[in-house]
Amino acid sequence: MMKKKILWVILLFFCIAAVSGSVMDDVSQVKDKVGDFIDNGDNVVIVEGQYASYLEKKMFLFLKDASPDLADVPLIREDDFRPGDETGKIVVLIGGPRQNMITAMAVADPVFEQESDDLSLGSVTYLDSGEQKMVVFSDRAGFSGLAKTGPYNSPLRKIIPVEYVPAAAAAIGFSLIWLWSLFGKIILEAIQEFFTDKVMNVFKKKKKVKDQARTMNIKGLEIKYREIFAILIAASIFAFGLAYTYLSPVLPVKSFLLAALIVNILIYLIRHLTRLVMDKRLKAHSEYVMWWFGALITIITAWLGNVFSLAGTTFKGDEENVAEGRIAFIITIITFVAFIIFWLWNFFMPSLVTQITMILLFMGTYLEILPIEPFEGKNIRAWNKKAWWIIFIPLTVLYVIGHLLI
Repeated sequence: MMKKKILWVILLFFCIAAVSGSVMDDVSQVKDKVGDFIDNGDNVVIVEGQYASYLEKKMFLFLKDASPDLADVPLIREDDFRPGDETGKIVVLIGGPRQNMITAMAVADPVFEQESDDLSLGSVTYLDSGEQKMVVFSDRAGFSGLAKTGPYNSPLRKIIPVEYVPAAAAAIGFSLIWLWSLFGKIILEAIQEFFTDKVMNVFKKKKKVKDQARTMNIKGLEIKYREIFAILIAASIFAFGLAYTYLSPVLPVKSFLLAALIVNILIYLIRHLTRLVMDKRLKAHSEYVMWWFGALITIITAWLGNVFSLAGTTFKGDEENVAEGRIAFIITIITFVAFIIFWLWNFFMPSLVTQITMILLFMGTYLEILPIEPFEGKNIRAWNKKAWWIIFIPLTVLYVIGHLLI
């Protein structure tokens, strides 16, 4: 097991090295052209977009370090840049239109002639009106992707730097999950103690009636109406939480919310219909139910700036069935492969829908493999510990890189 962990660390190192190498190649490719365009640093102002991504910032820092003429040029935050500050200056903008409102206004202004150089990890766009020059540094998603605005709107930003907000929000979310895994059953049992036997009997009677759930039959597959309801509600809560994390002034709010809602409901329905089909084939029994404490964590983490997908969970039957871990692993692999496909699609041809789909697929996959109640990871680990490690390590690496860095 230790050898496998070392192998994953080495693989991560080479991935980071490859990305760093790509960034350095990009810098070498554009350094001279940018230097000529901005007249070698004379009278330049650098403006960092409010929602500029980690990659965009690093791309520009590499260029700045490699260009002596830019070394002493101060960096201004977008919030501190006022109309008229650009007069008589050459403006270098960090962040595409989705991450920098000044960029958004500039690229939409017809007075500018535009020329772009595509790089391995992004682009450099040159704007020239004859009287005003601007240069835009953007990652591949900067012109058509989503800016992660949640950390900037988080209450945690008042006490810690914004760069650490996603990690802090995740730490709070994981702490709440861990506390529930330790004390959840005790809390529920304590609440039940407050009820008299008579009241509890009423609840038990209702539970017996509820167990005889109404179902619909689709080609021999029995689907409970209450399960469909739970899937729709849980998918909607997560979709709205994610939308809150990525909303920005340049996004059409209604269209974005609707897209996130439709995409997430489709993902949830496909995942759980697949689970039901496999349950039938392998003689297992499970049901997707609302997890109200998880829904609360979803809302809290969205508010804090790094949304979790926890509004529902898969409840297993009383009987033990080793197939449950196998089913959960197969569904996790299918979802992960779908995420990779949409990640590649979004990398080469970024769009709003592909990025929404990519994020929803990943977040719905990662949290489910945690090896504690009530997540599927516990069943996967019990079924095959090696299989669990194989999927857990790369997903954790991707989670850290993609969701804790901004």
